[in-house]
Parts: sequence; structure tokens; C-alpha cells
Amino acid sequence: MKKKTISRLLINCLSQSKELLLCLNLLIILFTSSIYAQDPAQYGTPYTGVPDPRDATIYQVHIRPHSATGNLASVTADLDRIKALGINVLYLMPIYPYGTDSRSSNSPYCIKEFKTVGAEYGSLTDLRNLTNAAHSRGMAVILDWVANQTSWDHPWITQHPDYYVQSNGAIQQLGSYPDVAALNFNSTAMKTAMIDAMRYWVFAANIDGYRCDFADNSPAAFWTQAISNLRGISAHKLIFFAEGTFAQNFTSGFDMNFGFKWYGEALKPIHTGTSVAQIQTTTNTEYTSANASQQLVRYTANHDTETSETAMNVFGGHDGVIANFLVSAYMRGVPMLTSGQEVDFNQVIPWPYTSVKINWGNTTAKNDFTKILNFRNSSVAIRRGTMTNYSNTNVCAFTKTSGSEKVIVLTNLRGSSSTFVVPAAMAGSYKEVYSGTTINLTSGATMTLNPYQYLVVTNLYYYTIQNRWKGTYLYDAGNNVAYGATVANNNYRWEKVMIDGRYTQFKNLGTGEFMHIENQTGSVQCGAITAGWSSAQWTPEYIDGTWIRIRNKWQPASIVNVEGQTGAAQYSGAQDSFYSAQWQLNAVAAGTSTSKVSNSKTLSN
Repeated sequence: MKKKTISRLLINCLSQSKELLLCLNLLIILFTSSIYAQDPAQYGTPYTGVPDPRDATIYQVHIRPHSATGNLASVTADLDRIKALGINVLYLMPIYPYGTDSRSSNSPYCIKEFKTVGAEYGSLTDLRNLTNAAHSRGMAVILDWVANQTSWDHPWITQHPDYYVQSNGAIQQLGSYPDVAALNFNSTAMKTAMIDAMRYWVFAANIDGYRCDFADNSPAAFWTQAISNLRGISAHKLIFFAEGTFAQNFTSGFDMNFGFKWYGEALKPIHTGTSVAQIQTTTNTEYTSANASQQLVRYTANHDTETSETAMNVFGGHDGVIANFLVSAYMRGVPMLTSGQEVDFNQVIPWPYTSVKINWGNTTAKNDFTKILNFRNSSVAIRRGTMTNYSNTNVCAFTKTSGSEKVIVLTNLRGSSSTFVVPAAMAGSYKEVYSGTTINLTSGATMTLNPYQYLVVTNLYYYTIQNRWKGTYLYDAGNNVAYGATVANNNYRWEKVMIDGRYTQFKNLGTGEFMHIENQTGSVQCGAITAGWSSAQWTPEYIDGTWIRIRNKWQPASIVNVEGQTGAAQYSGAQDSFYSAQWQLNAVAAGTSTSKVSNSKTLSN
């Protein structure tokens, strides 16, 4: 809007004194909208699969050491592997150009331009390609945002020195960081420019939110303003993740706070002898002011910790890392992995992250991370359930419940054997979630867990599979999987059989046969299978914490649907967004299965 137009409106309004207040409000709205009139055209289609914060699993991409080239294209090439871990949010460390003058550094957090992709990482096209590829694989993309500082050769230094904190006319560095200049949050123009830059990437690259660096340093009022403004982009569902601990971050609108206290005041001290009870104390503190959906990000490593110590060293090797990661993923909060953690990369990556490249050779370490995250993705109780804590000095023990689903988690966080007395609330017969083994827990019994051993069991054995569009249920109709309006018998009940912690087989309770597409008839079939058939393995992709797509391993473009209304379920002819291709797994009481499951109390991880 041109200044003359605004002036004319003001004169007209002032001439109508009775409507002065109304007109001033109108002018505020018009002026605010004019600030962002230069938003670029929307690139791509806004992603509709951004997860609820409670359902998020985050992978931090440490771009420089992630590959030999350290660029965005190499990350795009690695997305299938990252997705297979059970990830649905990709968090990219800063992608912007760094300062090159004598006072600046080549740190990715020393930013020279907020609206440009740094040449070392590629181009805007490369970022768009990455975002497109991530979205097509069911992952949201968030960028690292650095609101507190710029490099010393950022254009604002000379064009807008008032954007910076000054003393006696000299622009000041940010705290103890001499390579960056501190931005002035008393400057309305600076805050407007910052929000404008944040809006830019939502439109220009179709990204899905931000991890906000050193969020505790920026005024809460700024975050309230910025988050409110960006959430006003109605076509996008955005994630806001504060790298901070202040409770006020939640009231400012952030979806997530960073688990500094979880890592530094709970996990690390517990590893060296502090009582496991500290976990509950820390959890209570961190969730102060959080609403039902706001979360803490839990980690056993990130780019900062790994500058001086690796998770492998902190937690005593792979088994120690896994025990602590499992508790981080299941107790309460959002789990996060950082580049290289899934291969047990055991080398520090010093700031500014240019001297080390991750060795991806250890391909077996990922299996434990994968099974932990994929069970989390499949369990409403783990992601959203109510937690009851039964921990003792050495064993982290808790239940998570949601509706009829109950999950019990026992984890020995010590490098030596520990005992745990089963409380009455845990007594019963359960299924171990990774192997399917039946586990009987007896009230008052003393269990011994080996160093870093864990046990995760559930009371849920069988499910009905209900369509979102028609409300019908899948059942074994002989050769084909058909659908019916009501659950008539055990042919409508299915058992989830985990394969390698990543894929799921659906085994029918009534017939003992498996859902597959081996014969390529156009319909989803049910029958006997040969071990290892990828045509009988599926990925349940959670859309919003309730509804899933059932995608085939053998042919990833194939998703179970009823779009054609042929009487049998199909695996083609529907798009991901179609309700005909979306399903809800409803837990049902355990019946008599045609398969035999060993009755064992043996604990193994």
C-alpha cells in the first residue's frame, strides 16, 4: 500500500470523529498487512502431513559433516535411509551464508544474509528439491533460525545500525561470542524485518517451521509476535521448536522446548550414580506451563554436545545409549536423533563443524533406534498416553495408557545388574513389543535386569482396521481382503507382527494368514506367505496420530484403499490424501489365535 493512500485514509477517518477508533483499528490492520506485501509467491503445495507435536520424531541434520560434500543435495539423497529410522520431522541446521570479514567466523550461526542459501549448501532449487522429497516421504522440514545475531558483514550493519545493540555508538557483540553482532529487540523495524525473513522461507521453499536458536535470549514478546504472525499463514501448519528452557516459551506459542535439563540434570547424572528418581523431578520442572500438546525435545546427543563428548562415551557404549534413548523416546516428550548417532559414530565434531566427516559404515547400530522409533509411531499410548511412574533407584519403570492400550516400560539405566519388584498395577500377561513373546508379570515378583537391559510390553494383541471414508472394516474373505460394515468374527481382527523394527505384517486372527500383494491381482490378498516376502510387509504411516496409510514395502507406491469400491481392498488408484486410503487401527480384546506364541519370562534386548 502506498504512503499517499494511507495518508488519505487517515484524513478521511479523522474527519469522522464518531468513528475514529474504528478507523484507527482499520489503519492498523491495513498497515500490518502492507508490511508483508512482498511475500514471495507460494512455491509448491503446503504440506498437510505436519505432525502434531506429540507425534513428532526429529532428525537433526548436521549438514557439514553429514556427507563428503556437506550440501543439501547429499541430504536429499539420504532421505530414504533417514525416513526408515521412523522420522517424520527433518531439522536442518543453518543453511545460510556465513560472514567473511575479519570479525566474523565461518560458523553456520554467524549469518550474513537471512534470505539466501549459502553457496556451500547449494541453491534455493536444492532446498526446494529437498523439501519436496521430504514431503513425498512423509517428513516435515524445519529450518534452524538464528534471531539474536548476525555476522559483522551483514548488510544491516551499515544500512540499519539501529537494528543492533549499541554502546557509545558502537555495535556490541552478543554476549561472549565475538564473531556475531547482537540484534536490538527494542527496534520495531528490526523485528519486522526478522519476521519478514522468517515468512520468506515458508513461501519460497515451502518449509514447515523453525527450530529457534538460543530462544531464551530473545524477549518473549518477540516470539509471541513472530509465532502469531507466521501462524496467520493459514495454508500452512507450522512447527515452532525453541532451543531454550524457559517456561515462557510455551506461553509465547512454541510447540516444543529443548531438553537441556533432561540431558544435563537427569540422564548424565543418573549415568554416574544419581537416583533414577531425578527423571521425574526434571520432567515435572520442564513441563511447567506446557499445555496438553506442547512437548520437550529429548535427546542423548546434539551438535552442541558432540563438540566435546560423544553419546557413546557419555553413556558407556551402544547399549547405554540405547537404554537412555528408549527412556527419552517413551517416557514423555519428542525424541531427537542427530546425524551419525544411528551408526554409533564415536568422534567429536568440533565447532565450526568443518574438520570431520561422519563414517556411515556401521549399518547395524541403526536397528535398535529404528525399532524404538517405529514402535513409538505405532503406539498412541506411548505418544499421547498418561504416564504413571514406578521407578526405583536404578530402574526407570513406568506405564503409559490411552483408552484400552497399556504399555509397560522397564529400563535398567545402570552398567551393572539391577532388580525391580513388580507392582500390582503391572501384573498381568503381555506381549513384548519387538518380538511378540508373551511375558507374564507377577505382582511382588523380583526381576533382575542385566546392564542397560530393557523390557517393553503391551496388552494390545489384535486390531480392527477401519476405513476413514466409508467406516468399513477389513477382513479375510478367502483369497482377498474384503471390507464389511460391522465386525462379524475373528476374520475382522488382525495381529501386527513387527519385522526388523521397521515393517509390519498383518496376520489375520481367524485364519492365521497374511495380508499381501504378491500375485498382483489388483486386490489386496490374504494367504500363506514365504518368509521374507516384502509384498507382505507394510509401513503404517501415521497422518495425524489417529489415521494411517498402509504402504507396501515391495511397491512403495502401493497403499491399501477402497477407492474403487470393488468389494475388495485395492493397492492402487488412490492418492495419499484420499480418505479411502486412510485407516484407523482399533484395539480389540485378545481372542484365541491360530498361531502359538511361547510363554516366557526371559528378558532380552
